[in-house]
Amino acid sequence: MASQGLGSIEHLALGIAGETREAFVLFETESRRSYHIVPPGPRIEDHEARRCLDALDRVLGAHQYVVASGSLPGGVPDDLYAAVARQVKAAGSRLVLDTSGPALRESLQEGVFLLRCNRSEAAWLVGGPVRGFADARAVNEHLLAAGVEVAITTLGELGALWGPGGVPLRCGADQTSGRLITAVVDFDRDVLFSV
Repeated sequence: MASQGLGSIEHLALGIAGETREAFVLFETESRRSYHIVPPGPRIEDHEARRCLDALDRVLGAHQYVVASGSLPGGVPDDLYAAVARQVKAAGSRLVLDTSGPALRESLQEGVFLLRCNRSEAAWLVGGPVRGFADARAVNEHLLAAGVEVAITTLGELGALWGPGGVPLRCGADQTSGRLITAVVDFDRDVLFSV
């Protein structure tokens, strides 16, 4: 379980009993539509999930930000990202989270720094449709009231709405390329987001 270099990104690979899978995106150039092919992944056993949390605990002190992204695999409890958020907060680091469903709801109680939702994730969370920027603003206000410091709601072809409280910033789809990818860097308390 040694840390290995992956280009300039340091990572720690943890083995599991199940087979991993590859997801891919088909991009149709004429319509400019993309299709995400994501087969189901392996089931993760309780001891494997605990091993992930233990590994995170060992490396947390060296990192200011932790990014947790994706749906939880089968077998993992819905509160796994909530447990991650608690660990990150206890270490004095910040959690950047991009997930959906019960894992998203469970994590809100635990002090997430930055949370990104797409339109359907946001609709599920607030129990109503998210059609445009006014709806996205209501979602972001809900997230900020729940304790999230920076809320981002992406709206597909419309773009995204994001901001750390106060006046949210709106960016069009040409700026997000249909998908918002966040890179968080802290410079004397200013937070920069690369979209």
